[in-house]
This record gives sequence, structure tokens and C-alpha cells, in this order.
Amino acid sequence: MTDSYQMGEADLVALRKELGPLGDGIYYLWNAFAPSGQSGDELTGWCLAINQNNDMFFLKTGGYYSGYLEDHPPKNPDPSRKNHFWPSGIDVKSRDSDARFMVLRPFWWDAYCSYDNLREYAEWWNGYEVTGEEKDYYTALIKAAEEEQAKRRKAKQEQERKAREKEREEKKARKELRKKDPASYRRLFPQEALKRELRKNSPESYREMYPEEAAEREQRKLRKESPEEYRRTYPNEWLEREKRKIQNGGFSSDDDDSDDSDDDDKRDDDDGDDYEQPF
Repeated sequence: MTDSYQMGEADLVALRKELGPLGDGIYYLWNAFAPSGQSGDELTGWCLAINQNNDMFFLKTGGYYSGYLEDHPPKNPDPSRKNHFWPSGIDVKSRDSDARFMVLRPFWWDAYCSYDNLREYAEWWNGYEVTGEEKDYYTALIKAAEEEQAKRRKAKQEQERKAREKEREEKKARKELRKKDPASYRRLFPQEALKRELRKNSPESYREMYPEEAAEREQRKLRKESPEEYRRTYPNEWLEREKRKIQNGGFSSDDDDSDDSDDDDKRDDDDGDDYEQPF
């Protein structure tokens, strides 16, 4: 997204404050031509933004999407690192009604947002600070929700670990079969055998027949061998992986790069290809 999409209520208030009635005209004229900016998850009418020091502010976010948060972060003393807020995957019930509020946390673990920066940011959103008993109420709910979230995350990680372990054992068995009885291996796993032979003996044919798979392998190889170059070459993919890591508690469990290899002479193991089950 860019900064050229539609303005919201906070922008209208700022325009009115600076330009008076002329601000209304600019606001409606701009929105008549600008895209809606509906990127990411739709935000709740109000969201709770919490920084690293547990300062808590309500933001009036009705009608906005998470992509808007990414493009409009709070001020940061270090302009090279935008510390935008992002949905944490938790929402809590209002103390006064049945409404629910998304909880927003700084996207980057090491991007600091001070109390003053967050207060100014909340004012820009027509929000306010949460203090006293109200803060205690939401803090308790958020703590309980985060503990439950951590339990689910741990269970998911364990499930994924077992799945990867099972897959590695299956790869090991196929590797042994390929070495001891190549004919049986080709008969039981013809597509996998064909891919391996193409990748080893005719890389161009492999890329033509399996373009998406070849591109994914090249990305994985670059990510493993040169993380910085991978970040520059595939910024969108890198950012999506970082988001998944944050949602997963700082761990990347969506894939296992440990078996990636293009050098079949130096390392004769399987490398993450889909394979066929024998029947």
C-alpha cells in the first residue's frame, strides 16, 4: 500500500483544524478518487494499543484495516525502523458492553515506542489513555488470553515438530530404498524420481516442467545461504515470513529447510519435494 488511499475520520479532524471549512472539501474530493485502502484485516471499532512498557491507549479504528497501521506508524526516534502496530491475534470484551476490541502490539520486537509517542499517536486516532480500574480490567483479560494463546502455539509447534520428524523418517526410508534398490524406488515413487533426475541432469527442463517448485527451491536456497540478499530480492516474502514468526511467538515453523540441497553428489538426500505414496 501507499499513502495515496482514502483518508479517514482522524484525517478529516486534522484538516478541519488546519484549514477550517476548506478541509472538508479537500477531504471529500480526495476520497472521491483515492482507493479505499482495504488491505489486511478489518479492525474493530476501537482497538487497544499497548507498547513495550504496557502503556495502554484506545484507538478509534472503525472502518480501517491493518494495512493502514503499517503505513501510518507512530513517530520513532529512529526513522530507519518503523515501529508500526499490528493485531496480536487477541481481542477482549468491553467492560461496559458486548463489543470486542482487538489488541495491537508493536510489530517489531526491537522497535521501541515511548509513552509520549503512543499518546500522540492515540490523539491522532481520536483515542485516549486507559488507566486505573479500566486498565486493570483489560490487563487481566489480555494476560489470560495471551496465556491461552501461548498454550495453543506450543501445542501447534509440537504437532508440527512431530509432523516434520515423521517426514524426515519417511525421507530417510526413501533415501535408503533409492540407494539399495533404485528400480523399486523409481517404480514406487516415479514422479519424485523424475524430478530428481531432471533437476540433476537437466535443470532447464526441470524449471520448465515445475516452474513454481523450482522458484520455491531457489528462494529457500537463497534464504539459507544469504539471508540479507534474500530480504532484498524477495521483500514481500520476507515480510510475510516475519509476520508468521511473530504470530508464532518468534519461531518459524511453517517449513523445514534442513533438508534443502541441490548438490546430489555431495549430499544424497531428499530435499522437501512432494512425493507419491505407494499403493
